[in-house]
Amino acid sequence: MRVKHAAALTAALGIGLASLVGYGVPAFAATSANTSVSATLTGGTLSVTAPASLSWAATLNGTDQSLAEPATLGANDNTGTGNGWNVTVVSTALTATINSAPVTIPSNWAVELNGSSSSASATTAPAMTENQPSGSTGTYTDPTGNTATYPLAVPGVHGRSNPTPAVVYSAAAGSGMGDFNLAADVWQNIPANAKAGNYTATFTWAIAVGP
Repeated sequence: MRVKHAAALTAALGIGLASLVGYGVPAFAATSANTSVSATLTGGTLSVTAPASLSWAATLNGTDQSLAEPATLGANDNTGTGNGWNVTVVSTALTATINSAPVTIPSNWAVELNGSSSSASATTAPAMTENQPSGSTGTYTDPTGNTATYPLAVPGVHGRSNPTPAVVYSAAAGSGMGDFNLAADVWQNIPANAKAGNYTATFTWAIAVGP
């Protein structure tokens, strides 16, 4: 009897396993999940930096003289717009008080800017270099399409009313993104017949959007 029951159980189990094999294992449905991702970048500032002062000193000697003074300018575009920029300069009258009367330099006493420390008449542009923050590396887009010409006469030194600022350096749209230094040289061209005195003026540098 036990043998018969065992045989019957084996047969039953065999039939059950065969049934499972025939139908296969049920498949599980694939699932997915979504994650929303965003990155918000806030534009920084557009700024210019310049030397706090420039000074020249010469002794009149019967010849025309030209004196250069280096002026490193900073053009910093962290706006993230890519609209380009331009740096400009304008001056108040370069004036001295001589014999109790104000004297403004005449038109033959020019004040000019270029990128040469050896010649006031050089057409060289100020050298441009990237000004990376200390201890870090930035990915910049160097300025292109500079529209300024050199030597650039600094407007206003002769006392003209409401002088128009002159473009010192410009970056076309899509360029000039990052922090940059412009190595300029400012020249005082002094004629031999200049009146001796302590002449002073104020340069105003500005940076604006657009080339």
